[in-house]
Amino acid sequence: MQRCGGKRFPFIFSGAQDRKKVNLIAGDSNVHRIKDILPGDIAVKCLPISGAKFSGDHRGFRHALLRDLREMDVQQLYIHLGSNDILTNEAVFYRDVADLCDVVHQVSPDTEVVLCEVLPRCADYRQGCWIPEGRLTAMQKWIKRANSLLS
Repeated sequence: MQRCGGKRFPFIFSGAQDRKKVNLIAGDSNVHRIKDILPGDIAVKCLPISGAKFSGDHRGFRHALLRDLREMDVQQLYIHLGSNDILTNEAVFYRDVADLCDVVHQVSPDTEVVLCEVLPRCADYRQGCWIPEGRLTAMQKWIKRANSLLS
């Protein structure tokens, strides 16, 4: 018991043993769409960061992810990245994927990590984005190879 202003009150320590286990979906801006399709009885926290990448993290994704892993008891982590890494050198991409997984396991060793497939890309003419057909074909091939190695 602690004293505060002459009154006694129980002092509660909030540690890992008191934290509720959660599932975390972390990744690029597509993550917020995933939560909308999940049943309401699943405890999920989403960490969407627009433009997040495995390679060349300029959006602070790794920092935000590690912060959440330290603050929560994450049972399963779904990493939904890769769409913004298209055409990154494949060796660099896979090294960065492995590095991120290693860091996650150092910070939260009991967390199960699930790597989601990279979403396909297509030219979105409504957004004023035109991707030349040859480049689009190269992107689709890259995604297919990436997904075969992530699974």
